Formats: sequence, C-alpha cells, structure tokens
Amino acid sequence: MNEETGDYEVQTITKDFSKTFFAPYHPKANRMFKMLKKKYDIDTVFKKTKTLGNLLKHSSRAPTDKCNQQHIVYKVPCQCHKAYFGESKRKMGTRLKEHQSQCKLADRTNKVKKDTYNDTGLPLHHRNENHEFQWEEATILEIERDLNRRRLLEAIHIYKNKDIAVNVYSGKSDIPKSWFPILDKLDLAS
Repeated sequence: MNEETGDYEVQTITKDFSKTFFAPYHPKANRMFKMLKKKYDIDTVFKKTKTLGNLLKHSSRAPTDKCNQQHIVYKVPCQCHKAYFGESKRKMGTRLKEHQSQCKLADRTNKVKKDTYNDTGLPLHHRNENHEFQWEEATILEIERDLNRRRLLEAIHIYKNKDIAVNVYSGKSDIPKSWFPILDKLDLAS
C-alpha cells in the first residue's frame, strides 16, 4: 500500500518460459522430467492433449426431448435402411425442417443445389433414389458443445457407418489415419 496516496500497488509477476518444457503427463516419463530439472534447470509443464478416449469420454447421450436439443450429432434413417449422419449447433427440430425443405426443393426443381462445403447428400439420395427419410425416427447420437469435437464425432460416426451412410462427404473434420485401427474395433451405438 502506498502511504502517500493510500492506494494499493499492483505487483505483476512474470514467469520466464524460455526454460520450460511442455509435455503430456506420463508416469513413466516422470523420471526423465526430473532429470531435466536437476541437470539443466528445465521446468516441465504438463498439458492435456486431444486423444480419442478423451473425445469419446466427454460426449453424452440425449435427453428425452430431442427436438429442442442443441449441439448434437444425429442420424436420420431412410426407408432403404441407409441413413444420413449430421451435426448441428442449432435445435434438432430446426435442422430436420431444413433437411425436409431441401428434399421438397429437390422434388420441385428436380435438381440438387451443389455446395462442396455444406452438401449433405440427403436431398441427393432423396431425389436420385426416390426414397423418403423417416424424420420422426431421427436420433441424437452425441451431444457436444465444442464445434471441433462435434465435427470430429460426426466424422467418426460417418466412418463407422460408411456402408449405410448417404453422406456425400465424410464430415467437415478429418480423422487422423492412425485412429482407423482403433475405430474399426470400436463399437458405437448408432
């Protein structure tokens, strides 16, 4: 406290990170980190990394009112036992209405608007195969607020269901190829 003005002085503490090593925590590497500190005076800061296990562990299942649920990965089945997999931050009811209007537009104009980024494959399958999607049977597969995680979960569901998915693209997120052997063994409820 400054005695002349009566104000408190704010002290800023700065940390020099030039001798800091950032790494994911692993108990077997702890001895190496201690050696770095002792021999070279290098501190270790443990940081969390994105893993497939963390991604799947934090996702949750849907509550009962699916039409009002936001931040979702969802599945819309078709009459031919195929399905569309998608993700949306908006309410599921709103997104399904958009899909329905895309299908009606494809019926009226007899063509599907091509959009390489947002092309869902849903109106394309509806128009080309003359199949109806079962909107009332749509289910929520995952709830995830983080956009990147949600897109990755969508891509994982498309990858796991590639035999029945009508999606034109495998989602807006790329799955690391090193995850394929793990994903092939993973059993997802979809």
